[in-house]
Amino acid sequence: MKPYILPAILIGIVTLDAQTAPTAGNKDNNEEIVHLSEFQVTAADEETYFASETLTGSRIRSEIKELPFNVAVITSELIEDFDMADVSDALSFTASFTDNDIGPSEINMRGFSTYVGMLNGMSYFGLLTRSNMDRVEVIKGPYAAIYGQTNPGGLINYVTKQPKARPSQSLTINAGWLNYFRAMLSSSGPLTKDKKLLYRIDIGYNEKDGSITHDHSSRQEYSATLQYNFSKATVASLMYMRMINYSAYPRPPLWLRDRATNQYIGKHEDLYFNRSGPSDSNRVHRIWDFQGVYGNLEHRMNRIFSARLGGSWWRRDQPTLVMGGNAYIYNDTNTISIRPSKNNILRDNLQVQADLLAQFNMGKINNRTLISLSWSSESDWSPTWALPDSVYNDPTKMLQTLDVTAPRWFYPLYDSGEYTVVERDREQITTTSSIFISHRADFFNRRIRAFIGGRFDWVDIKLDDYLTKTAEKQITDNFSPQAGLNISLTKSITLYGSYSKSFMPQSQTRTHSQELLPSEEGTGFDFGFKTSFFNRKLNLTLGGFLITKNNVLQNYTNEEGIPTTDVAGQIKSDGAEVEINWQIGRSLQIIGGAALMDNRVTRNDEMPWTVGKLVARGPSPYNYGLAIVYRFKSGLLNGLTLRADCKGQGYSIGEYGSGPYSRTYGGVTYTFENDNKINIKQPGYVIFNAGISYKVKPDRRKSLTHTFSLNLKNITDKKYTVGNWMPRDDFTINFGYRLSL
Repeated sequence: MKPYILPAILIGIVTLDAQTAPTAGNKDNNEEIVHLSEFQVTAADEETYFASETLTGSRIRSEIKELPFNVAVITSELIEDFDMADVSDALSFTASFTDNDIGPSEINMRGFSTYVGMLNGMSYFGLLTRSNMDRVEVIKGPYAAIYGQTNPGGLINYVTKQPKARPSQSLTINAGWLNYFRAMLSSSGPLTKDKKLLYRIDIGYNEKDGSITHDHSSRQEYSATLQYNFSKATVASLMYMRMINYSAYPRPPLWLRDRATNQYIGKHEDLYFNRSGPSDSNRVHRIWDFQGVYGNLEHRMNRIFSARLGGSWWRRDQPTLVMGGNAYIYNDTNTISIRPSKNNILRDNLQVQADLLAQFNMGKINNRTLISLSWSSESDWSPTWALPDSVYNDPTKMLQTLDVTAPRWFYPLYDSGEYTVVERDREQITTTSSIFISHRADFFNRRIRAFIGGRFDWVDIKLDDYLTKTAEKQITDNFSPQAGLNISLTKSITLYGSYSKSFMPQSQTRTHSQELLPSEEGTGFDFGFKTSFFNRKLNLTLGGFLITKNNVLQNYTNEEGIPTTDVAGQIKSDGAEVEINWQIGRSLQIIGGAALMDNRVTRNDEMPWTVGKLVARGPSPYNYGLAIVYRFKSGLLNGLTLRADCKGQGYSIGEYGSGPYSRTYGGVTYTFENDNKINIKQPGYVIFNAGISYKVKPDRRKSLTHTFSLNLKNITDKKYTVGNWMPRDDFTINFGYRLSL
């Protein structure tokens, strides 16, 4: 634990205890000011983990059951109660979700990599921040292109907590095995007597080791928000946030390879060997230093028109020291090669966005028309430095090999000044201008809802390679259409269907020309039923999807023996999914999701042996997650909550490797042997967790609440890996305490 954390906790406790809370009889102090516009949603029910509205799916406030596609909403209350650590945990009960290890802000949705791309509907490139997060919203499928470039699996949008008109403070502490510690302090309320100026401050800190050796992470979170209510029709807000995330650079377990046949035969028996070795800010590590400013102004002009103006700026600095070298070990040796390298990824983004919404009736037809204009500029500078041969070959400075049975890491540290060979020095600036237009028309007393829209993007890419002294500038445009229909068959059952397209610009040109390669394109169909029975207590979605991703980038040697870059690749993903949120009576709740998915490569000239196979690093033919919560509402056990959950998925592919195929170059046919890596499947898994919490209010006058919790993770101590064979945690026990006022 950091030395300054304990004093901060003590200060927080004193602050909470000294806070003067409103009395029950003071109507003015208890009266909450709520400005609910078409650009805001109501809070989720913290007792049932259920949210009925979303902004993410359509950019305006909409009932989830009325949308023509699937949107998943995970509330902060669920994340806190189950003590979820990252976005992968948060989506445990979501259909068509599987984990990957591409980056700490990425998961796999419907067979495609999906990233944390939005914060309150604006550009974001960060991690899950529990301290100020209100909910996680996932829009599934290519419909996510309403926000611009994205993969066809969907997009994740974080919605932050807003200031409150009533004073509110809370302190949360979690601790447990693997040196796990988390502390969060929040405070919100009015700064003026008329309650027009509100504030919110959230501070968080957490750290944890992993089951894999030499795995450690820590994170500091800071955010401050000011909101000014000019009137009931006009609200402005400004938020600053910073996050410093340190993590080791753990590696997946080593492959096993047969010396005689050169075939891969499995994985090293020790799933928790980390060839990167000890980690700190001067050894192998990765640091995300993110800071951003987000501003928003909403104004309702009259009964018809509403407007929203938003802007954001963020910067993320990522200094990293990586340990490269052999990712496999031969079955007749214990030695592998290692080679460190130093790099950084500095990203900077500026975005401005304006929305104009018109709501009007034409006879018995209710209409909503949204016009959104957006401009953004993002720079990405990514230099890489390596060791010169004079240092790499000097045994007094560097050990080139590592004995996995008795490892000894010896290499120049991050700040040694020895990393002087520039291997990569590129900067890319992407400027995007766009206009998004959508229209919704409700017919027959809102029983039929029709959606149509599209987004035009003009993308300017400027790429400077300072190492080779070359520069490229490319301009492209893209149109992403979408259309959908939502029909209320009965009061409780709706039928939905939609068609949409997404895009992701390429930053490379065709071989031997400066012609810009066309963007990756995703085309998708969503369809199914959404139901809401028993006064919205039983909410069920049963649906399917068909997605095709075209223009996938490939680099290979053509039949003439010429190195070629083109976009001939294709991936398809079809599936069926079910999601449920059922409040049974006052006490019992069931939450879950499951999916069957046929995800496959349908064309790949670069690696033809992958055709017909799953996409590597994540997707599985099926996934499922289920949670059961029981809350005692009366009697001696009033305030006690019991929780149990499980999650699982089928087999997946970590890496493809090479495979057997033949190709003719210049009249000569060459046969490439199979290294067997693609045939070594990553086993599926099922994980069981359980928890218990008790909430007590010893002083009802002050509304002071104490909550004590216990969470058991991976109860069966399952050894399992995700993504590209990245190990996850063994059995752990975590304790929690929350004090709120």
